[in-house]
Amino acid sequence: MGTALHVAVVSIAIYLAWQCLIQIQEIGSIGAFDPYEILGIPESASLAEIKRAYRKMSMKYHPDKNIHDAAAFVKTFARISKAYESLTDKTSMENYQKYGHPDGRQSILVNFAVLPSFVSEYYSIVLATFYFALFFGGIAWIVYKFSKRSRNCKHLSRRTLNRFQETLHERMSVYEVLDVVLSSSELIETSDKTQREIEARTRSKAVDKLLKKTDAAKIFPTEVFNRIKKHSQPLVREYLIAAYFLLRQSKSSTLSTPLWLEEKIRHLLICLPYLLEHFASVAAKASVKSGYQSVTLLRCLNLLSGFAQGSFLADEESLRSQKQRLGANPLPELELHDVSMSVLDEHDFRAGDWLTLKFVLTRKHMDSNASKAPLATTLYDSIDPKSPFRKEQIWFLVLEKATKRLYAAWKCSDLSATVPQEIGFQGPKLAGKYQLEIRAVCIAYLGVETAMTKNISVAAPK
Repeated sequence: MGTALHVAVVSIAIYLAWQCLIQIQEIGSIGAFDPYEILGIPESASLAEIKRAYRKMSMKYHPDKNIHDAAAFVKTFARISKAYESLTDKTSMENYQKYGHPDGRQSILVNFAVLPSFVSEYYSIVLATFYFALFFGGIAWIVYKFSKRSRNCKHLSRRTLNRFQETLHERMSVYEVLDVVLSSSELIETSDKTQREIEARTRSKAVDKLLKKTDAAKIFPTEVFNRIKKHSQPLVREYLIAAYFLLRQSKSSTLSTPLWLEEKIRHLLICLPYLLEHFASVAAKASVKSGYQSVTLLRCLNLLSGFAQGSFLADEESLRSQKQRLGANPLPELELHDVSMSVLDEHDFRAGDWLTLKFVLTRKHMDSNASKAPLATTLYDSIDPKSPFRKEQIWFLVLEKATKRLYAAWKCSDLSATVPQEIGFQGPKLAGKYQLEIRAVCIAYLGVETAMTKNISVAAPK
């Protein structure tokens, strides 16, 4: 519906712009008013020559002489008459000499082809103004709607992305990651924010009672419980509770879920994966650039798997629930092979070299005849069956095995059985021996990942 409306408005705007262009071209074709040129006589012509030329052109262009197409000759004959008037009438001559037209000072009046023929010229300027306002107003509305797209969970605003970058640090906890993404303006700063905050404050006592029950059931770790309890933003606090209910389903399922919390959980299953993926992208770029460990990025990826399957930890109980959800379908099995690393036109590695990594990912669980991996069975299924996070998307990480320092990270959406990959990145900046780990993580499932190591020796720069 929204796309169709955009297309309709754009079509109207283009049509009006085209009408404006036609009128401008028509005005340009008329040009400046020159009575001598119109009558086809030199500026030195005598009064007798002027009258003779006028009579001759009148005989040729008068509408009565062209009955078969009289309407087409009305404007032409009117200009011929004005030209004659400007050269014979005293007042008209003075106006022409002062203002370039026998009628005096002129203003351009645009006559749109879309206006009915019976509309008076007195109303033409009003309607022309209306069309211009509609045209530019439509353009402004389109710009507004497209800019508003940046204020939803799929398309984050620059403000939110900047906040992600400012709050990011090397070893963020699960709670810190959730607190940042759940405070996003796309989730909180909605048009009905005031009303939602009033409702959240109204049920604050009910929230406190629920927190006591969660504490008794040990749903939250003690530190997380205390931080949620003291959170200053009621809306964010409720979203945090909903997030941990999702991540610890094995324990939270023992408690009755109030209606307001069910709504929050449903909303998170739609929005939170997008927010986490954006944060993961920011974390990947910043960690590589700053030489951070991979801890924060891996926490983001684990959270994506956790929300898909209802548990942050890949413990025995969570894996059993995941298997039950899959039914007869096989759990994805990944394999990395044909790993190679090289430097362009070099036989050895030097400190700070740009390395090229190549490898192949194979999905061993896929049928040989299948063109792409099947959709994952997740908690998103009942909320959004077409969610892109049901796909077996893979995140690849290249890190130093000993220090966990991140060198490269990217998402791959290729769902083929065999997926070749090639990536370039800056290698270690100091000479020494390094064991680089290439890790593949499937964010749709718990515990579905694989890794290979590549040993390299880095010499000092020449």
